[in-house]
Amino acid sequence: MGENNIIGLGSTHRETYWGIGMKRTRPVIVLFISALFVSALLFPFVSADESVEMSLSMKDNQPRLLSGISILVAGFWHRINVSLSDVSVIEPVYLVLHSGENPPMKKNTSTYYEWSFDRSNGFQGASDLSYITTYIDEKECIATENHLEFCIGIKDTFPNTVFYNEIWALELHHGDDLLIEEQIRVEKPTNGFAKIHGDRIECSIDPFKEMSVEAGDYIMLKNTGNVPLTISLDYSTLDSYVRFETTDELLSPQSTGSYRIMFDSESWQPQFLSATGTATASVPTDLMILEGADTSSSVYLQSSLVLDIPLLQVFVGHNSYQLEMMDLSSLSYQYKTSVSIPEGSTEELHVYISGNGEASLSISPRGQNITLSRIRLNDQETSSPLSVVSTDTKELIITFTVKALSEGHHDYIDYSLETDDEIKSFSTKIHVIPPQINHDDSLSRSSNMIIFVLLALVLAGGYIVVSFLRHRRQG
Repeated sequence: MGENNIIGLGSTHRETYWGIGMKRTRPVIVLFISALFVSALLFPFVSADESVEMSLSMKDNQPRLLSGISILVAGFWHRINVSLSDVSVIEPVYLVLHSGENPPMKKNTSTYYEWSFDRSNGFQGASDLSYITTYIDEKECIATENHLEFCIGIKDTFPNTVFYNEIWALELHHGDDLLIEEQIRVEKPTNGFAKIHGDRIECSIDPFKEMSVEAGDYIMLKNTGNVPLTISLDYSTLDSYVRFETTDELLSPQSTGSYRIMFDSESWQPQFLSATGTATASVPTDLMILEGADTSSSVYLQSSLVLDIPLLQVFVGHNSYQLEMMDLSSLSYQYKTSVSIPEGSTEELHVYISGNGEASLSISPRGQNITLSRIRLNDQETSSPLSVVSTDTKELIITFTVKALSEGHHDYIDYSLETDDEIKSFSTKIHVIPPQINHDDSLSRSSNMIIFVLLALVLAGGYIVVSFLRHRRQG
Protein backbone atom coordinates (compact mmCIF):
# COMPACT_ATOMS: atom_id res chain seq x y z
CA MET A 1 0.00 0.00 0.00
CA GLY A 2 2.77 2.33 0.87
CA GLU A 3 4.67 1.30 -2.22
CA ASN A 4 1.68 1.98 -4.43
CA ASN A 5 1.15 5.37 -2.80
CA ILE A 6 4.75 6.28 -3.47
CA ILE A 7 4.45 5.26 -7.12
CA GLY A 8 1.16 7.04 -7.46
CA LEU A 9 2.54 10.16 -5.84
CA GLY A 10 5.60 10.05 -8.10
CA SER A 11 3.49 9.62 -11.23
CA THR A 12 1.26 12.49 -10.25
CA HIS A 13 4.26 14.65 -9.59
CA ARG A 14 5.84 13.90 -12.99
CA GLU A 15 2.61 14.48 -14.84
CA THR A 16 2.15 17.76 -13.06
CA TYR A 17 5.70 18.78 -13.85
CA TRP A 18 5.42 18.07 -17.63
CA GLY A 19 2.06 19.66 -17.80
CA ILE A 20 3.42 22.84 -16.31
CA GLY A 21 6.44 22.68 -18.77
CA MET A 22 4.20 22.35 -21.83
CA LYS A 23 2.14 25.30 -20.75
CA ARG A 24 5.25 27.44 -20.35
CA THR A 25 6.98 26.51 -23.68
CA ARG A 26 4.00 26.54 -26.08
CA PRO A 27 4.13 30.35 -26.73
CA VAL A 28 7.88 30.13 -27.36
CA ILE A 29 7.43 27.37 -29.96
CA VAL A 30 4.64 29.29 -31.68
CA LEU A 31 6.79 32.41 -31.84
CA PHE A 32 9.75 30.39 -33.21
CA ILE A 33 7.65 28.79 -35.96
CA SER A 34 6.13 32.17 -36.83
CA ALA A 35 9.58 33.70 -37.11
CA LEU A 36 10.71 30.93 -39.44
CA PHE A 37 7.63 31.45 -41.61
CA VAL A 38 8.16 35.19 -41.89
CA SER A 39 11.87 34.66 -42.56
CA ALA A 40 11.08 32.24 -45.36
CA LEU A 41 8.81 34.81 -46.95
CA LEU A 42 11.27 37.65 -46.67
CA PHE A 43 14.49 35.68 -47.28
CA PRO A 44 13.86 32.54 -49.34
CA PHE A 45 16.03 29.61 -48.32
CA VAL A 46 18.67 28.48 -50.83
CA SER A 47 19.16 24.75 -50.54
CA ALA A 48 22.61 23.24 -50.57
CA ASP A 49 21.81 21.42 -53.77
CA GLU A 50 20.59 24.58 -55.56
CA SER A 51 22.41 24.42 -58.94
CA VAL A 52 24.28 27.64 -59.76
CA GLU A 53 26.64 27.95 -62.71
CA MET A 54 28.62 30.96 -63.84
CA SER A 55 30.60 31.70 -67.04
CA LEU A 56 32.58 34.64 -68.38
CA SER A 57 33.21 35.84 -71.96
CA MET A 58 34.05 39.05 -73.76
CA LYS A 59 30.98 40.60 -75.36
CA ASP A 60 30.17 39.00 -78.75
CA ASN A 61 33.01 36.49 -78.31
CA GLN A 62 33.49 32.95 -77.09
CA PRO A 63 34.84 32.29 -73.56
CA ARG A 64 38.62 32.11 -73.29
CA LEU A 65 40.45 29.93 -70.79
CA LEU A 66 44.08 29.56 -69.83
CA SER A 67 44.90 26.48 -67.74
CA GLY A 68 41.20 26.21 -66.93
CA ILE A 69 40.93 29.82 -65.68
CA SER A 70 38.59 32.28 -67.42
CA ILE A 71 40.15 35.43 -68.88
CA LEU A 72 38.84 38.97 -68.47
CA VAL A 73 40.53 41.82 -70.36
CA ALA A 74 40.52 45.18 -68.60
CA GLY A 75 38.90 48.06 -70.47
CA PHE A 76 36.50 45.82 -72.42
CA TRP A 77 32.85 44.81 -71.99
CA HIS A 78 32.25 41.25 -70.79
CA ARG A 79 29.22 39.09 -70.11
CA ILE A 80 28.85 37.19 -66.85
CA ASN A 81 26.24 34.46 -67.35
CA VAL A 82 24.58 33.02 -64.26
CA SER A 83 22.39 29.93 -64.65
CA LEU A 84 20.19 28.64 -61.81
CA SER A 85 16.91 26.82 -61.30
CA ASP A 86 14.88 29.87 -60.20
CA VAL A 87 16.11 33.46 -60.02
CA SER A 88 13.28 34.53 -57.72
CA VAL A 89 14.49 32.14 -55.03
CA ILE A 90 17.80 33.91 -54.55
CA GLU A 91 17.25 37.54 -55.51
CA PRO A 92 18.65 39.98 -54.71
CA VAL A 93 22.03 38.69 -55.88
CA TYR A 94 25.35 40.51 -55.76
CA LEU A 95 28.18 40.00 -58.24
CA VAL A 96 31.57 40.91 -56.78
CA LEU A 97 34.91 41.13 -58.60
CA HIS A 98 38.00 41.95 -56.57
CA SER A 99 41.77 41.61 -56.70
CA GLY A 100 43.50 39.00 -54.56
CA GLU A 101 41.93 36.18 -52.56
CA ASN A 102 40.01 38.39 -50.12
CA PRO A 103 38.10 41.65 -50.65
CA PRO A 104 40.47 44.60 -50.22
CA MET A 105 40.13 47.13 -47.44
CA LYS A 106 40.56 49.99 -49.91
CA LYS A 107 37.99 49.84 -52.71
CA ASN A 108 38.73 51.60 -56.00
CA THR A 109 38.89 50.92 -59.75
CA SER A 110 42.13 49.02 -59.27
CA THR A 111 40.80 46.59 -56.66
CA TYR A 112 37.03 46.20 -56.30
CA TYR A 113 33.75 46.12 -58.28
CA GLU A 114 30.24 45.15 -57.23
CA TRP A 115 26.91 44.89 -59.07
CA SER A 116 23.48 43.59 -58.09
CA PHE A 117 20.13 42.43 -59.45
CA ASP A 118 16.61 42.24 -58.08
CA ARG A 119 13.20 42.47 -59.74
CA SER A 120 12.42 45.87 -58.27
CA ASN A 121 15.59 47.72 -59.22
CA GLY A 122 16.95 45.61 -62.07
CA PHE A 123 20.70 45.56 -62.73
CA GLN A 124 22.80 48.25 -61.09
CA GLY A 125 26.16 49.01 -59.55
CA ALA A 126 26.79 49.17 -55.81
CA SER A 127 25.50 52.51 -54.54
CA ASP A 128 28.51 53.08 -52.26
CA LEU A 129 30.98 52.93 -55.17
CA SER A 130 30.98 56.27 -56.99
CA TYR A 131 32.79 54.92 -60.01
CA ILE A 132 30.74 51.77 -60.59
CA THR A 133 28.08 53.16 -62.97
CA THR A 134 30.69 53.48 -65.73
CA TYR A 135 31.34 49.74 -65.64
CA ILE A 136 27.88 48.29 -66.18
CA ASP A 137 25.74 48.52 -69.31
CA GLU A 138 22.20 48.02 -68.02
CA LYS A 139 20.75 47.98 -71.54
CA GLU A 140 22.83 44.91 -72.37
CA CYS A 141 21.94 43.01 -69.18
CA ILE A 142 19.35 40.24 -69.36
CA ALA A 143 17.15 38.53 -66.72
CA THR A 144 14.89 35.51 -67.25
CA GLU A 145 13.35 32.94 -64.93
CA ASN A 146 16.54 30.92 -64.59
CA HIS A 147 19.22 33.08 -66.17
CA LEU A 148 21.02 36.34 -65.40
CA GLU A 149 23.44 38.05 -67.74
CA PHE A 150 25.53 40.94 -66.43
CA CYS A 151 27.26 43.15 -69.02
CA ILE A 152 30.17 44.59 -67.06
CA GLY A 153 33.82 45.57 -67.27
CA ILE A 154 36.63 47.08 -65.28
CA LYS A 155 39.01 49.95 -65.84
CA ASP A 156 42.46 49.32 -67.28
CA THR A 157 44.72 50.57 -64.50
CA PHE A 158 47.48 48.03 -65.18
CA PRO A 159 51.10 48.91 -66.01
CA ASN A 160 51.92 49.35 -69.71
CA THR A 161 53.40 45.88 -69.95
CA VAL A 162 52.40 43.49 -72.72
CA PHE A 163 50.13 40.71 -71.39
CA TYR A 164 50.44 41.94 -67.79
CA ASN A 165 47.93 39.99 -65.69
CA GLU A 166 46.66 39.42 -62.17
CA ILE A 167 44.50 36.75 -60.52
CA TRP A 168 41.19 38.13 -59.21
CA ALA A 169 38.14 36.53 -57.58
CA LEU A 170 34.65 36.54 -59.11
CA GLU A 171 31.88 35.85 -56.56
CA LEU A 172 28.09 35.59 -56.58
CA HIS A 173 26.36 36.35 -53.27
CA HIS A 174 22.82 36.14 -51.90
CA GLY A 175 22.79 38.12 -48.69
CA ASP A 176 25.60 36.69 -46.57
CA ASP A 177 25.63 33.44 -48.54
CA LEU A 178 28.37 32.86 -51.10
CA LEU A 179 26.66 30.94 -53.93
CA ILE A 180 29.62 30.43 -56.24
CA GLU A 181 33.20 31.66 -56.54
CA GLU A 182 35.80 31.46 -59.32
CA GLN A 183 39.35 32.60 -59.83
CA ILE A 184 39.79 34.58 -63.04
CA ARG A 185 42.79 35.94 -64.90
CA VAL A 186 42.54 39.70 -65.53
CA GLU A 187 44.82 40.85 -68.38
CA LYS A 188 46.19 44.08 -69.78
CA PRO A 189 44.66 44.62 -73.27
CA THR A 190 47.16 43.90 -76.03
CA ASN A 191 46.59 43.99 -79.78
CA GLY A 192 48.76 42.38 -82.44
CA PHE A 193 48.56 40.23 -85.59
CA ALA A 194 50.87 38.49 -88.04
CA LYS A 195 50.99 36.94 -91.52
CA ILE A 196 51.61 33.21 -91.20
CA HIS A 197 51.24 31.79 -94.71
CA GLY A 198 53.03 32.47 -98.01
CA ASP A 199 54.71 35.44 -99.67
CA ARG A 200 53.16 35.23 -103.13
CA ILE A 201 49.73 34.36 -104.51
CA GLU A 202 49.19 33.62 -108.20
CA CYS A 203 46.04 33.90 -110.27
CA SER A 204 45.48 32.87 -113.91
CA ILE A 205 43.03 34.63 -116.25
CA ASP A 206 42.14 33.71 -119.86
CA PRO A 207 42.90 36.52 -122.33
CA PHE A 208 40.10 38.58 -123.90
CA LYS A 209 37.53 37.09 -121.58
CA GLU A 210 35.69 38.40 -118.50
CA MET A 211 36.11 35.87 -115.71
CA SER A 212 35.59 35.33 -112.00
CA VAL A 213 38.25 32.99 -110.65
CA GLU A 214 39.70 32.00 -107.30
CA ALA A 215 43.40 32.62 -106.79
CA GLY A 216 45.67 29.61 -106.35
CA ASP A 217 46.39 30.32 -102.69
CA TYR A 218 44.97 32.24 -99.73
CA ILE A 219 45.95 34.76 -97.07
CA MET A 220 46.26 33.55 -93.48
CA LEU A 221 46.54 35.91 -90.51
CA LYS A 222 46.82 35.28 -86.79
CA ASN A 223 45.56 37.47 -83.96
CA THR A 224 48.50 37.42 -81.54
CA GLY A 225 46.86 39.67 -78.94
CA ASN A 226 44.06 39.22 -76.39
CA VAL A 227 41.42 41.49 -77.96
CA PRO A 228 39.28 40.86 -81.08
CA LEU A 229 40.31 42.48 -84.37
CA THR A 230 38.42 43.59 -87.44
CA ILE A 231 40.54 42.88 -90.54
CA SER A 232 40.46 44.82 -93.82
CA LEU A 233 42.57 43.83 -96.85
CA ASP A 234 43.71 45.98 -99.76
CA TYR A 235 45.60 45.29 -103.00
CA SER A 236 46.14 48.89 -104.15
CA THR A 237 46.06 49.01 -107.98
CA LEU A 238 44.08 45.75 -108.33
CA ASP A 239 41.73 46.31 -105.41
CA SER A 240 38.70 47.06 -107.62
CA TYR A 241 39.00 43.57 -109.14
CA VAL A 242 39.56 41.67 -105.89
CA ARG A 243 37.03 40.22 -103.45
CA PHE A 244 37.87 38.46 -100.19
CA GLU A 245 35.85 35.58 -98.77
CA THR A 246 36.22 34.47 -95.17
CA THR A 247 34.28 32.94 -92.30
CA ASP A 248 36.19 35.13 -89.83
CA GLU A 249 34.67 38.60 -90.00
CA LEU A 250 35.97 39.22 -86.48
CA LEU A 251 39.32 37.63 -85.67
CA SER A 252 39.20 36.38 -82.08
CA PRO A 253 42.22 36.53 -79.75
CA GLN A 254 44.92 33.92 -80.47
CA SER A 255 42.99 32.57 -83.47
CA THR A 256 43.81 32.36 -87.18
CA GLY A 257 41.73 33.48 -90.12
CA SER A 258 42.01 32.50 -93.79
CA TYR A 259 40.95 34.79 -96.61
CA ARG A 260 40.30 33.45 -100.11
CA ILE A 261 40.95 35.82 -103.02
CA MET A 262 38.32 36.02 -105.76
CA PHE A 263 39.40 37.90 -108.89
CA ASP A 264 36.88 39.51 -111.28
CA SER A 265 38.66 40.36 -114.53
CA GLU A 266 37.82 42.50 -117.51
CA SER A 267 38.52 41.47 -121.11
CA TRP A 268 42.27 41.92 -121.08
CA GLN A 269 45.01 41.19 -123.60
CA PRO A 270 47.83 38.87 -122.44
CA GLN A 271 49.99 40.50 -119.78
CA PHE A 272 51.40 40.19 -116.28
CA LEU A 273 49.78 42.15 -113.45
CA SER A 274 50.98 42.40 -109.88
CA ALA A 275 50.12 44.37 -106.77
CA THR A 276 51.41 44.60 -103.23
CA GLY A 277 48.83 44.37 -100.47
CA THR A 278 48.27 45.36 -96.88
CA ALA A 279 46.15 44.10 -94.01
CA THR A 280 44.78 46.56 -91.48
CA ALA A 281 43.65 45.40 -88.05
CA SER A 282 41.51 47.53 -85.74
CA VAL A 283 39.82 46.89 -82.40
CA PRO A 284 36.00 47.25 -82.52
CA THR A 285 35.23 50.33 -80.45
CA ASP A 286 31.83 48.97 -79.37
CA LEU A 287 33.67 46.36 -77.29
CA MET A 288 35.78 48.96 -75.49
CA ILE A 289 34.84 50.89 -72.37
CA LEU A 290 35.66 54.37 -73.62
CA GLU A 291 36.27 56.79 -70.78
CA GLY A 292 38.18 59.56 -72.51
CA ALA A 293 41.84 60.39 -72.59
CA ASP A 294 42.46 59.13 -69.07
CA THR A 295 42.02 55.51 -70.16
CA SER A 296 45.49 54.15 -70.81
CA SER A 297 44.35 51.38 -73.16
CA SER A 298 41.79 53.26 -75.25
CA VAL A 299 44.36 55.59 -76.84
CA TYR A 300 46.74 53.10 -78.41
CA LEU A 301 44.09 50.42 -79.07
CA GLN A 302 42.17 52.82 -81.32
CA SER A 303 45.24 53.08 -83.56
CA SER A 304 45.14 50.53 -86.39
CA LEU A 305 47.90 48.01 -87.07
CA VAL A 306 49.12 47.52 -90.66
CA LEU A 307 51.28 44.76 -92.20
CA ASP A 308 52.19 43.51 -95.69
CA ILE A 309 50.33 40.51 -97.12
CA PRO A 310 51.48 38.19 -99.95
CA LEU A 311 52.24 39.74 -103.33
CA LEU A 312 49.40 39.13 -105.82
CA GLN A 313 50.55 38.13 -109.32
CA VAL A 314 47.99 37.78 -112.12
CA PHE A 315 48.85 35.99 -115.36
CA VAL A 316 46.56 36.90 -118.26
CA GLY A 317 47.23 34.22 -120.84
CA HIS A 318 46.90 30.55 -121.71
CA ASN A 319 47.75 27.99 -119.05
CA SER A 320 51.05 26.13 -119.58
CA TYR A 321 52.13 28.67 -122.21
CA GLN A 322 55.14 30.99 -121.99
CA LEU A 323 54.21 34.67 -122.39
CA GLU A 324 56.81 37.10 -123.74
CA MET A 325 56.70 40.70 -124.97
CA MET A 326 58.43 42.46 -127.83
CA ASP A 327 60.77 45.14 -126.50
CA LEU A 328 59.99 47.90 -129.01
CA SER A 329 56.32 47.32 -129.72
CA SER A 330 53.12 46.28 -127.94
CA LEU A 331 53.14 42.82 -129.52
CA SER A 332 53.12 39.78 -127.24
CA TYR A 333 53.44 36.10 -128.09
CA GLN A 334 52.74 32.83 -126.29
CA TYR A 335 54.14 29.38 -126.97
CA LYS A 336 54.89 26.09 -125.22
CA THR A 337 58.48 25.64 -124.16
CA SER A 338 58.34 21.83 -124.11
CA VAL A 339 56.03 19.09 -125.42
CA SER A 340 56.14 15.28 -125.21
CA ILE A 341 54.84 13.33 -128.24
CA PRO A 342 54.72 9.51 -128.48
CA GLU A 343 56.64 7.86 -131.32
CA GLY A 344 54.57 7.72 -134.48
CA SER A 345 51.99 10.20 -133.17
CA THR A 346 51.08 13.74 -134.22
CA GLU A 347 50.10 16.73 -132.13
CA GLU A 348 48.82 20.23 -132.89
CA LEU A 349 50.78 23.11 -131.39
CA HIS A 350 49.79 26.77 -131.19
CA VAL A 351 51.41 30.19 -131.09
CA TYR A 352 49.27 33.13 -129.90
CA ILE A 353 50.05 36.71 -130.98
CA SER A 354 48.28 39.85 -129.75
CA GLY A 355 48.82 43.60 -129.39
CA ASN A 356 48.89 46.35 -132.01
CA GLY A 357 51.39 45.87 -134.81
CA GLU A 358 52.55 43.95 -137.87
CA ALA A 359 55.14 41.18 -137.96
CA SER A 360 56.45 38.17 -139.84
CA LEU A 361 56.59 34.74 -138.17
CA SER A 362 58.83 31.89 -139.33
CA ILE A 363 58.32 28.32 -138.07
CA SER A 364 60.77 25.49 -138.83
CA PRO A 365 61.81 22.10 -137.39
CA ARG A 366 65.34 21.58 -136.13
CA GLY A 367 66.50 17.94 -136.28
CA GLN A 368 65.67 14.79 -138.23
CA ASN A 369 63.30 13.18 -135.72
CA ILE A 370 60.22 15.39 -136.26
CA THR A 371 58.27 16.72 -139.22
CA LEU A 372 56.16 19.89 -139.51
CA SER A 373 52.98 20.24 -141.58
CA ARG A 374 49.67 22.09 -142.00
CA ILE A 375 50.47 25.61 -140.82
CA ARG A 376 47.26 27.64 -140.32
CA LEU A 377 46.50 31.23 -139.30
CA ASN A 378 43.08 31.44 -137.62
CA ASP A 379 42.17 28.14 -139.37
CA GLN A 380 43.29 29.39 -142.81
CA GLU A 381 46.02 27.30 -144.49
CA THR A 382 49.26 29.21 -144.96
CA SER A 383 52.99 28.63 -145.05
CA SER A 384 56.12 29.83 -143.29
CA PRO A 385 57.05 32.63 -143.12
CA LEU A 386 53.59 34.16 -142.61
CA SER A 387 52.61 37.81 -142.23
CA VAL A 388 50.45 38.81 -139.27
CA VAL A 389 48.55 41.99 -138.49
CA SER A 390 47.59 42.04 -134.82
CA THR A 391 45.29 44.21 -132.65
CA ASP A 392 44.82 44.59 -128.89
CA THR A 393 41.16 43.44 -128.99
CA LYS A 394 41.72 39.81 -129.98
CA GLU A 395 44.54 37.37 -130.56
CA LEU A 396 45.85 35.61 -133.63
CA ILE A 397 46.12 31.81 -133.39
CA ILE A 398 48.81 30.07 -135.44
CA THR A 399 48.36 26.29 -135.51
CA PHE A 400 50.65 23.60 -136.97
CA THR A 401 51.05 19.83 -136.78
CA VAL A 402 54.17 18.03 -135.51
CA LYS A 403 54.85 14.32 -136.03
CA ALA A 404 57.34 12.41 -133.87
CA LEU A 405 59.37 9.75 -135.68
CA SER A 406 61.61 7.79 -133.31
CA GLU A 407 61.61 7.53 -129.52
CA GLY A 408 64.52 8.40 -127.31
CA HIS A 409 65.39 11.62 -129.11
CA HIS A 410 64.45 15.27 -128.81
CA ASP A 411 64.36 17.99 -131.42
CA TYR A 412 63.06 21.57 -131.62
CA ILE A 413 60.55 23.78 -133.36
CA ASP A 414 62.21 27.17 -133.92
CA TYR A 415 60.31 30.44 -134.26
CA SER A 416 61.41 33.88 -135.42
CA LEU A 417 59.07 36.84 -134.90
CA GLU A 418 60.29 39.90 -136.84
CA THR A 419 59.04 43.49 -136.89
CA ASP A 420 60.59 46.55 -138.53
CA ASP A 421 62.48 47.27 -135.32
CA GLU A 422 63.47 43.94 -133.81
CA ILE A 423 63.60 40.16 -134.06
CA LYS A 424 62.66 37.70 -131.33
CA SER A 425 63.72 34.04 -131.56
CA PHE A 426 62.26 31.27 -129.39
CA SER A 427 61.68 27.50 -129.58
CA THR A 428 59.66 24.51 -128.38
CA LYS A 429 61.53 21.38 -127.33
CA ILE A 430 59.91 18.15 -128.61
CA HIS A 431 60.51 15.02 -126.51
CA VAL A 432 59.78 11.81 -128.43
CA ILE A 433 58.57 9.23 -125.94
CA PRO A 434 57.74 5.51 -126.36
CA PRO A 435 54.61 4.79 -128.43
CA GLN A 436 51.31 4.53 -126.65
CA ILE A 437 50.01 1.02 -126.01
CA ASN A 438 46.45 0.39 -127.08
CA HIS A 439 45.13 -1.61 -124.15
CA ASP A 440 42.16 -2.93 -126.14
CA ASP A 441 44.45 -4.31 -128.86
CA SER A 442 46.79 -5.76 -126.23
CA LEU A 443 43.86 -7.43 -124.48
CA SER A 444 42.60 -8.78 -127.81
CA ARG A 445 46.03 -10.21 -128.64
CA SER A 446 46.26 -11.79 -125.19
CA SER A 447 42.83 -13.36 -125.60
CA ASN A 448 43.75 -14.78 -129.01
CA MET A 449 46.96 -16.22 -127.58
CA ILE A 450 45.06 -17.91 -124.73
CA ILE A 451 42.59 -19.43 -127.20
CA PHE A 452 45.46 -20.66 -129.39
CA VAL A 453 47.20 -22.30 -126.40
CA LEU A 454 44.00 -23.97 -125.24
CA LEU A 455 43.30 -25.25 -128.74
CA ALA A 456 46.84 -26.64 -128.96
CA LEU A 457 46.38 -28.41 -125.63
CA VAL A 458 43.09 -29.95 -126.79
CA LEU A 459 44.67 -31.19 -130.03
CA ALA A 460 47.65 -32.59 -128.17
CA GLY A 461 45.39 -34.35 -125.70
CA GLY A 462 43.29 -35.81 -128.54
CA TYR A 463 46.38 -37.05 -130.29
CA ILE A 464 47.58 -38.79 -127.12
CA VAL A 465 44.21 -40.50 -126.62
CA VAL A 466 44.01 -41.72 -130.23
CA SER A 467 47.60 -43.01 -130.10
CA PHE A 468 46.86 -44.88 -126.87
CA LEU A 469 43.75 -46.58 -128.27
CA ARG A 470 45.54 -47.56 -131.47
CA HIS A 471 48.41 -49.04 -129.47
CA ARG A 472 45.99 -51.23 -127.45
CA ARG A 473 44.31 -52.64 -130.55
CA GLN A 474 47.64 -53.59 -132.06
CA GLY A 475 48.66 -55.23 -128.83
